[in-house]
Amino acid sequence: MVHMQIDSLTKQRRPMTKFTVGNKQYDIAVSYFFSSFQEGQTVELIYENAQPQRASIYNFWGYWIKSGELVITIILYVALFQIAVALNKNPTAPTHLSAEADEPERKRKYD
Repeated sequence: MVHMQIDSLTKQRRPMTKFTVGNKQYDIAVSYFFSSFQEGQTVELIYENAQPQRASIYNFWGYWIKSGELVITIILYVALFQIAVALNKNPTAPTHLSAEADEPERKRKYD
């Protein structure tokens, strides 16, 4: 279940969930990008038995895609696009001349 708790760093209320594995209790923050949770809402958690402190809510945002991964992917695609544009913007003279040499000379059909 989701419970609102005050974060010790930001002093703001954040949705958290508590779960128990064996005799240890874990608190997991459940505030994800594009997700909002209400007090008392039941959520499904997924975790590895070896590392239950890394648990997350089993939904698209938060388990399959996290906000950090999304930001890094966007930055990577923008950087690769800029590299491609920079490489193809001003071709060197020998490249341009060899491309023209490969084209057959256009001849008029009728003189």
